[in-house]
Amino acid sequence: MCYDLSKYHDIILNFVPCGDVITTLSVTIYYLILQFFIMKFILENSNKVRFGKICSLSRSPNLELETPVLLVNTKAGSVMHLSHEVLMKIDGPIQCLQVPLSNSAKCYEGVRGFKKGIMEFAGMKGFLSYCSVHDPAEKLTKGKNEKEQISVNTCNGRIYITVQRYMEIMEAFQPDMYEALSDGYNDSNSSNRRLCKSSANSMSYFDECMRIHEKSKILKQTPVFGVIEGGHNLIYKEKIISHLLGNPNVCGFVISGLHSNGPDVEKLCFSSIESVVHQTLKLLPDDRVKVIHGCFRPEVVVRLIELGIDIFDSSLVDIVTNRGSAFVFGWEAVDKKTTMVNGNTEGDRDKSVENELQSYKLEISLGDKIYFDDFGPLLQGCSCLACQKHTRAYIHHLFVTKEMLGPVLLMIHNLHHYLSFFAFIRKTVRDGHRVGII
Repeated sequence: MCYDLSKYHDIILNFVPCGDVITTLSVTIYYLILQFFIMKFILENSNKVRFGKICSLSRSPNLELETPVLLVNTKAGSVMHLSHEVLMKIDGPIQCLQVPLSNSAKCYEGVRGFKKGIMEFAGMKGFLSYCSVHDPAEKLTKGKNEKEQISVNTCNGRIYITVQRYMEIMEAFQPDMYEALSDGYNDSNSSNRRLCKSSANSMSYFDECMRIHEKSKILKQTPVFGVIEGGHNLIYKEKIISHLLGNPNVCGFVISGLHSNGPDVEKLCFSSIESVVHQTLKLLPDDRVKVIHGCFRPEVVVRLIELGIDIFDSSLVDIVTNRGSAFVFGWEAVDKKTTMVNGNTEGDRDKSVENELQSYKLEISLGDKIYFDDFGPLLQGCSCLACQKHTRAYIHHLFVTKEMLGPVLLMIHNLHHYLSFFAFIRKTVRDGHRVGII
């Protein structure tokens, strides 16, 4: 027999056991019922290319997220260049919005006074939210992280965030999922001393975050993700993973320390991160969600999904749009035994890693003079609003004259294209095929 407890969700979350009034039995029943609203990840296949569903989110118990999930990156809760009305016209399944602390911390006082969370504050009521510490579209600049606080670079200058302050912000933002605070200033070039400090700080922050999390009436049932720092050093990563696994309330893991965010991530070849990601995943349980942030190129995203990553972000969309370009890459389903990029099999591609970035055309630059008399759409066959109503020549004119509508139309196209890409990946993986980039 099944019971739909979702209609009792608000009552349950607002019910606080009191030893003077509630019996021990009632308290036990209370915690048993609450378990229905703790995030669950249902892995639906046992193959290497995994897919599944994230469900039972405490604030939206009836919603399910099919993996791999695409987090749509935002600036303080709003998608760059797009109003809520325009965003709703994009033909694509927007699963969840990413809210980085680095560009939303300035909203804390307003959101706290508003008392309805960052999504409703930003006019995005109805969307799921995922809070991260840093914006993957912005390059990390070194700051002085201490045992008690981290340095975060914002549009208003550098600020320092303690664990207590971070958790106060999370309580005000009321996200559907969020990351524990971590010391993220590490990558493949970090010194052993920096990695050691980053790992120690991250574990200390995590413990304090979880202590506050478990006592918070607002966050207690919100999924929290542990962050695996340590650069490319597997010794530090293994140490952090062992520490994170000691807390059963961790719902997923963010594999960090692979890069320093920003546009440079686009230049990374899969071969440069394959080993560290593969070895890290081997240390993690299969039934937990795995997250990687960064503006990876499409072929790298596909390979990371094949390794076992479940959640990505749309920072590549922001970066491509901001440089005045439009996505033109395509995709296709290929035989399960081969992965193809522009006609090259997986084996051929591994032999020529240095050509990985030139294997297909990712984008076109609308600032280029060759488009001044091109009256075709941004991408032939695309169903987005920009391609259906406007031409390359018109959008080129908008960029030459620096009209604000130019980035808006490109964002509409690029976000639609990337959302369609992930929707295709989800369908193709479920059908038992692999994805090729063309």
